[in-house]
Amino acid sequence: MKVICTECDWHGDHTEADRVQDPRGPDTWQVCPGCRTPEHMVQACDEPECWTVVSCGTPTANGYRNTCGKHCPHPGSH
Repeated sequence: MKVICTECDWHGDHTEADRVQDPRGPDTWQVCPGCRTPEHMVQACDEPECWTVVSCGTPTANGYRNTCGKHCPHPGSH
């Protein structure tokens, strides 16, 4: 899954983000490897080369798609 940091605009695969222990509990936080700000990652469009924030989720014959408005599958296209 592609992600974007809303703080510094870093973008990459979610596996590239760092995870740190929440000092107040058992959870972990996702931390941007660019600016080190916690919890500012949002999902990017599934389309290759598109780094727009996801605004649409659609079930298709090939599985669920998370896309931006520009790449949202149209009814009847799946």
